[in-house]
Formats: sequence, structure tokens, C-alpha cells
Amino acid sequence: MVSASAVSRKHTAGQSALVKSQPVVGAQAAQLIADVWMNISSTESALADLASMQAGILMWNVAPTMQSIMAAMAGPVLEETDRIYCAGFQCYPWSVAATNDIQSVATQYLGKSFPKNIHSMSVDDICAQIPSSKKKSGMAVACLHIENVDGWKDVRAVAAAAVKSATPALILVSSAVPAPAGAMVETLVPNVIDQWHVAGDAIQTAVAQVRGSGAIRVIACLDDVSSAAAENANMMASGLKPAEWKSIMKEIRQDGERAMWSALRAPCKTY
Repeated sequence: MVSASAVSRKHTAGQSALVKSQPVVGAQAAQLIADVWMNISSTESALADLASMQAGILMWNVAPTMQSIMAAMAGPVLEETDRIYCAGFQCYPWSVAATNDIQSVATQYLGKSFPKNIHSMSVDDICAQIPSSKKKSGMAVACLHIENVDGWKDVRAVAAAAVKSATPALILVSSAVPAPAGAMVETLVPNVIDQWHVAGDAIQTAVAQVRGSGAIRVIACLDDVSSAAAENANMMASGLKPAEWKSIMKEIRQDGERAMWSALRAPCKTY
């Protein structure tokens, strides 16, 4: 479902201006989100480095920036036992968000270990997996990216699978197109950069509701932004100064590089 356009599409100058006027809301929570975002960004850079080295990694169907944003927002309230299914894009943002460290993600991409609870799969496979999640520990999270109106049919299919099997689930949608009338969406965030705290609150509240009361929630973010815009929004919301952000990012990227080299030297796990 995801295409190169979702990854390469640029944000507008207007979006950048919105970031500058955004107030710092919930700085402590925003800092936690920023920490997860930094680790996701570092992981993506490290995986790209390994791909350029022809180390056996192919960066196909790179995760859309909006999925990385949602993963960072959900990260502080996710648990390692949560079962996360990603349709149409690589799942590394969610692997990092669910507290998997960078080296673990790298060993999985190098084929040296198997992922436990976080997988990239087709929508049909997600629909088949949702009911089985009811019998397992952790909550079910389905992450879908939509490039055209027909993609909303996939959201309806996943939601229907959860409703039919009475399985608590959180369905998080990143979309390049508005939802059509009658689409199965409870919460719409039309501009995440301008409503950073609104999106973060919506996603974390939905996680709590699914985990605590067995709800089925569908949240969609309808703004396709660049990594630069998301990074700027993270920095502004967390209250960090540019120099502080740059220093922390440099350290995390260095940690990511070391983790990747460790993954290259790590033995394959046997089962």
C-alpha cells in the first residue's frame, strides 16, 4: 500500500510556520515521545547505512514518516508483549517504539534472529491474526498506511475482523487522502504538526482504553510530513533548544552505529 511518494513527499512552508507557533504542551510527556523518535530516527539511519554496505538489508517500503510519528507517540505506553502488525511498510519504527533496542532490530533485519511480536504483513494476514491476539498476552495494534481512497477498505476489513471476533484492538492509520463518508474512523487528526499534543494525547488515550477496557479504537492522522518537519515539531514540543537536540541526536546516532556493528558481528540465534 505504501509507495515512494509517501516517503519522498515534501512538507510545505506553511507547515513549518505552524511548528514555530506551537506552544509547549505537556513537556514531560513530549520529552518521552522525543526520546522514542530519536531512537527511531537513529535506527532508520543505521539500517540505511547497512543497506549501502550491501550487508544483506534492502530498504524497500520504508516506513512513512507519519508511522514513525505515531510509533513515537505510542511508544511511552506500549509494552513488550503488545502484538503489532504493520501493513505495507517495514516495521522498524514500531519495533523500536515497543522498547526493542537498535541492535535487536538490526539482528532481525540481518536474519540473525526472529521478531517476536512485531511483524510486517498483508492486510489479509492482519485480519487473520487479530482474532488469535485475543488469546495471547499484550494488546493488538494494527498499523496501516493509505495512499488512495480504496485503501480505506483495508481499514474497514481490519476493524471488521476485530469487531467480529470481539478482539480489543487499536488501529492506527496514516493517510495521504481524506477518509470517505462512512469510513470506520473515530478520531481524525488533520494536521499533526499543528496539533502535536492533540495527536499524542489521542493515541496514548486510545492505547489505555484498548488495554484497560477492551475497546476497539480507530485513529487516523491525515497529514503526510517530512522527517525534518516531524523532528522540528518534536523539538518544539519537548522544550529542548536546538543545540541540546543536536547534541543528543549526535550521541544517539553514534550509539546506533555501534549497535549496528555489534549486530554484524553477532552470531545467528538457533531455535
